[in-house]
Amino acid sequence: MNATRVEKRETKDASRHARRGFTLVELMVVIGIIVILISILGVTLSHMTQQAKETATNTTITKLHRMLEQRMEAFDRAMDQIEKNASRDPAYQTARRSAIIELNNLKVPVNNAQLKILVRKRFKQSNFPQRLEDLGSTGDSSDITESSERLYLMLTEGEVGGAAPVDAGEFLASEVGDTDGDGLIEFIDAWGSPLRFYRWPTRLFKSDGTNHTEGPSVPNDHDNVVLLIQGSSDDLVDSDPDDPLEKLSSVITTLAAKSTSFEQLYHTPYTYHVPLIVSAGADGELGMGEPNSGTLAHRLGQVTDSELILDNFTNRNQRSGD
Repeated sequence: MNATRVEKRETKDASRHARRGFTLVELMVVIGIIVILISILGVTLSHMTQQAKETATNTTITKLHRMLEQRMEAFDRAMDQIEKNASRDPAYQTARRSAIIELNNLKVPVNNAQLKILVRKRFKQSNFPQRLEDLGSTGDSSDITESSERLYLMLTEGEVGGAAPVDAGEFLASEVGDTDGDGLIEFIDAWGSPLRFYRWPTRLFKSDGTNHTEGPSVPNDHDNVVLLIQGSSDDLVDSDPDDPLEKLSSVITTLAAKSTSFEQLYHTPYTYHVPLIVSAGADGELGMGEPNSGTLAHRLGQVTDSELILDNFTNRNQRSGD
């Protein structure tokens, strides 16, 4: 009897010891594991959030690229038709007279082939503006939102070559904003920064503005172009898409003074260009001159910091970040 009681008591004591809590060391190990798991989860969620923003930015830029391409094509078709009846088009004749004055000021021999190229450039400049000056206007255009605001107005209110304006409802609330509070809407990326628009980013291809005909003269130019414009080739660098037969470029590039004046009016002569829409990426640092800059090279897309453009997204480099 007594032996049985002692045995039961020992069993209860053993059970109490068995139900005893974790030791301090064990708790620290468990807490450490939890902290590691939380850290891993945090990094994973942060990476997923970053990827989601990159995808959203790419989607916005792709949409804008498609709309811009449609207007570029409509513009070319319209100009082809206008040029067939140029003598009866008042706007064309006005632009032609202005082009004659420009070429005379540059002391460039005037002929119809050169005038045709220059007039088309004048119309392209006003139909696809990246700053107020492209519209013949003056005013405060110092905000980095300027080119994005011009792009928004061109797409939603302008009628280019018969292409109807885009309904503002085509854009998500996350794709547009008024980041500078001036009452004008601009396109923004997923980080809330305004996109930039370059019509003729020739200084991206030739950062020094040299009128050479053997590809980039600055070594970094090639790397910068490849990063921002996929599929680009050095073979294209010395060709103006508006002047494939070099009727105007060959004359403009003969003298440096003429080339400089032409670049002030339009872009670096004898140089490739494609419209570029740019997001500064997650760091918000553009690494390029601003499209509305008073500095000529900057508004033509010159890269100012090759490191800062590494995370940039453009309509020509549709990629996802690492």
